[in-house]
Amino acid sequence: MSRPPGSYSIDQMLAQARSRLQRLTPAQTQDAVAAGALWVDIRPGWQRAAEGEVPGALLVERNHLE
Repeated sequence: MSRPPGSYSIDQMLAQARSRLQRLTPAQTQDAVAAGALWVDIRPGWQRAAEGEVPGALLVERNHLE
């Protein structure tokens, strides 16, 4: 199946969206939160239970965002 002219594949759309993300190191994240940034933890509950929660993070599971 061909796409209409000017349209993008899902891989192209994801690559474009990801190119605008700024990934932070743990130290940069700590500084950003201290300066007022909001930390949103999108991991599912089972993963937070296994790996631990981030104190003060807003919990919004990824499937709710999608």
